[in-house]
Amino acid sequence: REPIDVGGLLARGWGHVSATPARTSLRVLRALLLLAVGVWIVGNRDLVLDLAALAVGAFVVYLGAAELMRLAAGAVRTDRATDAARAEEADLSGSALARIALVGLLLVGGFVALGFVTNEEEAAPAQVNTCNGFVELCDRPLDEVAFAATHNSMSAATYDNWFFAQQERGITEQLNDGVRALLIDPHYGVETPQGVATDLRSDTGSRQKIEAGLGEQGVAAAEALRRQIGFDGSGEREIFLCHAFCEVGAIRFSEGLREIRDFLAANPGEVVILSLEDATSPEETSAAIERAGLGPYLYEGANGPPWPTLRELIDSDQRLVVMAERDGGTPEWYRRQFLITQETPYRFTEPEQLTRPSSCDPNRGRSDAGFFLLNHWVDTSPAPRPTNAKIVNARRFLLDRIRMCEEIRGLQPNLIAVDFYREGDLFGVVDELNGVG
Repeated sequence: REPIDVGGLLARGWGHVSATPARTSLRVLRALLLLAVGVWIVGNRDLVLDLAALAVGAFVVYLGAAELMRLAAGAVRTDRATDAARAEEADLSGSALARIALVGLLLVGGFVALGFVTNEEEAAPAQVNTCNGFVELCDRPLDEVAFAATHNSMSAATYDNWFFAQQERGITEQLNDGVRALLIDPHYGVETPQGVATDLRSDTGSRQKIEAGLGEQGVAAAEALRRQIGFDGSGEREIFLCHAFCEVGAIRFSEGLREIRDFLAANPGEVVILSLEDATSPEETSAAIERAGLGPYLYEGANGPPWPTLRELIDSDQRLVVMAERDGGTPEWYRRQFLITQETPYRFTEPEQLTRPSSCDPNRGRSDAGFFLLNHWVDTSPAPRPTNAKIVNARRFLLDRIRMCEEIRGLQPNLIAVDFYREGDLFGVVDELNGVG
């Protein structure tokens, strides 16, 4: 049959689109619509190019297939064809129908073959030659690898409206720079026109932190500040990442989780540990983690020992290990941190305290736990000081404390958590501990 006049259809369509309406209101609406479409095209260049290539390819295939069909039928109808010619064309012979069927089968077979080839190419797995950046780490069990960690990873100067930041850059930048363990704090909060108010009624973790640091007067001051930013007790409760007090800095939990997901998706050879100081329920916290698209990456195996090697985690694509300080345990991948991790104290107010043997004393966690968390920062709340981090994160200072704690505790720290991770030489020290520096 004669193919559809695609060129004519496009010409008529373009005529309608390019015609200027007579009414002013329609002209304004048309201009706004053109602006919106133009902005969308600029913002979705890859998609637009894909759609254009698909349209052009489909049109060319259509022209070729139509020509083959006309030749196979043996007759071409034109607008000047007589009634007899039209009748003759309508009554195709058996041989003509066979030729049409053969051409159709060839076309379908060609597209099926192309589909198989394309799918095979897209499904080819990425070749991963290193584990967390080094071939030497691939055969190491998880608890025998040192991880550069950030304390209050979400408390970053690059996030908007975050006061008293404890890290120079946000979660994405930390991961790109080499951080492989994130210590974050989910809390309940309510967004107001002027910031996020901590939901102290539901979030016992925040109230406990404020009372421990500032007493009941601190809680009263916090509640007064909440009223100043427009919190009236109403609003939808959400989970935010905050350092106890969301009024002085918060990002949505879902946003921080998406940054982790995007990093894992783009870096198939990397294993990440996530430690949650959870002031939220395990049901809501674990649901948010899965809702953010991290479900496929979660390590669901049993608690060690023995722990899987980095290569085993990468091959199974279960490259995110999640631990919770308070209420982990359900679901199984949401692990109770201090059943599998032991740590040092974490309250030091001046650098000199980190040089004392008492800085290596057992704190939380079982003495036979496989992971050893070295808390290595100076707490000058509410305002952390990069100058302190420059001292304690220096290579010699950090290594000396690690060796001291290793001797006292009988095992090498493998989670090295710091403030202002870009100060000093955290990554060089971690590489030395891993034997790759």
